[in-house]
Amino acid sequence: MKSKKPTYKWTILFNLKVAILLMSVILFGYIATTFIFPHYSPDMGFYLKIALDLADGFSFYNDMNVAYTPLGMYIFSALFYFFPDAGFYTINSFYLLFYIANGYIFFKILDYFKIDFEIKLILLLVQFISLYILEGIYILLEPFVLLFQLFAILQLLKYKNNKKWYLLFIAGISSFFAFYSKQYGLFIIPAFVYFIFVNSKFKAHFFRNFILFGIGFLIPLIANYIYFCAYKNIPFFEFTYKIAGLSYLAGEESVTGLNYPFVRFLESTMNFILKTSFIIVIFYSIFSKLIKFVSVNTTFFVLIILGSYLQIYFAGYYHYYQLIFPFCLLLIAQLIQQQSSIARAKIVHLFTILSFVFILLSAGWFLSDFFYLKKLSEEQKINQPLLNKILPSGSKVYLQGISPAYYFLCKYNSPDLLKLGYRFPDELGLCRIDKNLPSDSYLIGNSEILKQDIFQKYTLIKEVNLHNSKKCIVLKKNN
Repeated sequence: MKSKKPTYKWTILFNLKVAILLMSVILFGYIATTFIFPHYSPDMGFYLKIALDLADGFSFYNDMNVAYTPLGMYIFSALFYFFPDAGFYTINSFYLLFYIANGYIFFKILDYFKIDFEIKLILLLVQFISLYILEGIYILLEPFVLLFQLFAILQLLKYKNNKKWYLLFIAGISSFFAFYSKQYGLFIIPAFVYFIFVNSKFKAHFFRNFILFGIGFLIPLIANYIYFCAYKNIPFFEFTYKIAGLSYLAGEESVTGLNYPFVRFLESTMNFILKTSFIIVIFYSIFSKLIKFVSVNTTFFVLIILGSYLQIYFAGYYHYYQLIFPFCLLLIAQLIQQQSSIARAKIVHLFTILSFVFILLSAGWFLSDFFYLKKLSEEQKINQPLLNKILPSGSKVYLQGISPAYYFLCKYNSPDLLKLGYRFPDELGLCRIDKNLPSDSYLIGNSEILKQDIFQKYTLIKEVNLHNSKKCIVLKKNN
């Protein structure tokens, strides 16, 4: 008499199909909400205005002082070069292409795991939704970093299978582009070195493979030094400090984590674990006696996660976790792959349950974002023409006390790109603003701040009540 097939498989597949359907609906909701209620976040306005300046012929390291590496802003500058008047829908449609590219490469990586197609599909959908719930309703630099990191990982996995040397070279180039999108992309390179080491038969092979990877990284880096140091005449050490972001760590400049206490670090970490409950699968796998956890590939992905997590040392913004969570999902895929049938069934059961938890939480966040973006979209639609009526596009303006999003919305130029730039309101002291603000340029901000004695010599242009904001004043610096 034949034994019956275990019914848990059918139950899981049914649940996964339902989960896939619901997650697809929620993902569509996130994307639709972003497009229905156009809104520019402070970071978004900051990056896009710099990109617009680059499209107008400014040089990133010569003409402006920015904490980040420039690749993401150069990518957007290409869009503005061809479409100078590109608006919200064109910009976000262009940006969505990079989300799709991230998903495509993520799914190509999953092809290297021997897991069911349904599991791969739900991992992909979770990855897409995680980008949105981790502040991905705005334009950020993280998806560019992630794209190149995932592409480098894909090349390393290909190399493990066929040992073709050029794949290491390409992985090195891609790792540089991750760094050139944002310095935090550098943090997972030690994990790459470990992967190259364990997949090299002899020490001589390791040194050869490491050099191939290193050459791939160094060639575009050296090209940058040649262009900016030799051609643009930036001193070698000054350029090194700028490209590494060191001038923002050791000097008067302010890094992103202003007044960043250890308690905020812990709160950020706990919020991430609660928000992305799939992390429980990893902890379950570590502490369950029935489940194999340690292997070369699990160690590789654990090192990537730990390396990515170093960025939380600098600040606990939730969008930083866009560079952590995808690697947690890849670790889960690896854990599912390497288990016995009994242990695998347990992980997949837990994974299925947590997928429904994630769906419910995501639905709540989606509704919250829906009403939040509606409010902010209405606010900016009222404020932008109000400000442009006072100071037209092209005016030299520093915003102190209102969002840098209005630099892009109103198309205001920075009075001094090197010293003031398009800084966030809390990054520069009032004395420094006054010192570096050129004559005949304007200052817009909170009236409580700008009515201090240091600004008494400025000419008051207008007082204005911005929608859903405190009273705002417009000042002009006299000769």
